[in-house]
Amino acid sequence: MASGFYTNFKALLGSAQCNLTDTTFKVAAFSGSFVFDPSNVYLSEINANQLGSGIPLQDPAIVDGFLTGTTNDFYDVPNGDVISVLVYYRETGDPKTSPLIGYDDGAAGLPYTSDGTNIKCGWPNNQVLAL
Repeated sequence: MASGFYTNFKALLGSAQCNLTDTTFKVAAFSGSFVFDPSNVYLSEINANQLGSGIPLQDPAIVDGFLTGTTNDFYDVPNGDVISVLVYYRETGDPKTSPLIGYDDGAAGLPYTSDGTNIKCGWPNNQVLAL
């Protein structure tokens, strides 16, 4: 069980090209066939294993070294699909230009088998990722 950041995201932060609190972040559910590769840059490079649509991170903030926020439910993960990984990305409207941020395969409740209904997504103390 692990979490991590994509190399390109670290470069964007280092060059001040990504404002963590003034951008549209999304969380996407991925199947167990997802394999983390830190050199991936855009959502389009990994979305073959994506289950349903990404959901927006609401009220992003930096608190005590964490990216914090709340989310809505995943609403379109097909019945029987198993969510094994959450991937965080910055939404640009096009998967080919939406940069990847990080991933987490150790979140509480994972793996999760969808029963076709909405799936609540949240984090303890709303702490999404440790920076």
